[in-house]
Amino acid sequence: MQLKTYKDIDITNPAPPYFQVDDSQRIRFGWTVLEENPGMLKRIFESLKLEKQIAVDCTFLSAYESEAFKQKEKLHLGRKFVITNWKENKIWSDDLECTCVYTTITNLNGESLYRYMIGLMKGHQRQLHICFYNESYLLYTSSDVLDIVSSDSNISILKEAFREYYDTYHAE
Repeated sequence: MQLKTYKDIDITNPAPPYFQVDDSQRIRFGWTVLEENPGMLKRIFESLKLEKQIAVDCTFLSAYESEAFKQKEKLHLGRKFVITNWKENKIWSDDLECTCVYTTITNLNGESLYRYMIGLMKGHQRQLHICFYNESYLLYTSSDVLDIVSSDSNISILKEAFREYYDTYHAE
């Protein structure tokens, strides 16, 4: 399942979006680095220009279904976001031998996204593998990293601004 803006990224691929693009189109921050540097997440959001009026969408794996069971992920996204537009896509997974339910929510605001990320960083939010995106950036969160995918020029600006903080372990 491709995201509407990022046709090269397949959300059903087990590899995170970070590993589906070239090094020039990605940057990674560890949550520990963000925790140790107060204000850095806010500076990153300011660099991404994710102001209040900017709308973002998100896509995530919300449930697993088979004939024998149905397991939903406990998301609690409604605690941080006003959710008005929710769409589910069901895709069969040969690897898991079940149907995976991918949910897309549209028109979330940047301020709520920032509060959600603060909650993740402080451990107050359940860790999900979730993509937030707009026409300029894709943010992917997991239990230990915040990945950002964008154009070469946007990522170049971020790498220069956060040179000493971003993770270079997987850099080419």
